[in-house]
Amino acid sequence: MTKIFTIFLLTLLCHSPVAKIYHFVGANFPGILTQNESGKFHGSAVEIIEKASKKLRFDYKISIVPWVRAIRMVENKKADVLIGPYKTSKREETMVFTENYFYEDSIILVTLAQSKFMWSGDLSSIKEKKVGVVRGWALGKKFEKESDNLDITYSESTTNLVRMLKRGRLDLAIVHNRSFLDDLNSHSVKREDYKILTPPLSSQKGYFAFSKEEKLKSFIQKFNSEIPLPKD
Repeated sequence: MTKIFTIFLLTLLCHSPVAKIYHFVGANFPGILTQNESGKFHGSAVEIIEKASKKLRFDYKISIVPWVRAIRMVENKKADVLIGPYKTSKREETMVFTENYFYEDSIILVTLAQSKFMWSGDLSSIKEKKVGVVRGWALGKKFEKESDNLDITYSESTTNLVRMLKRGRLDLAIVHNRSFLDDLNSHSVKREDYKILTPPLSSQKGYFAFSKEEKLKSFIQKFNSEIPLPKD
């Protein structure tokens, strides 16, 4: 009798549905997604995920990897959700964006403090300049339209770009304001060495973007309702 019961129990366990663990992935992003030395995740995206997981009753894990790898993981269905991307028509071909955005950034131009360059907002004025951008970042339609006409150097972080500015390897860096201010606040670069040019190049909204995995459709609909618009 015990043997029969054991076989029955094992059969039941084998056929019981396994709870889905949703894999959220992104790059280190000040205020949005960061991880401290003890391994704990912080940021507005983490708060949204945690609150949604309690209300919708799902399990999740978060991974921080280089940004280009994070994008590829979601596009190739190796992860379920990309944290914080700006929306572009190209990205919408391979990912499903949430209806609401949850943060907004200004895209700015940064140069050395002593530079006499006058920025009017027209990208054609920087065609002769050496320009640095972070690999994989979306910087707005205006930049996408003119990027082929610019002398662009790609790097993995804003910290690298501002250091390249300091060494004379770049004339300008195009970055989002959040990351540049984080570099300043962390003292990885000296505030007095650089200046932000105005006006901003663009303003970009950040979303969650899902893999186009068929099984995620229901979850996407539920998760959408848990994203509050950012406060003014």
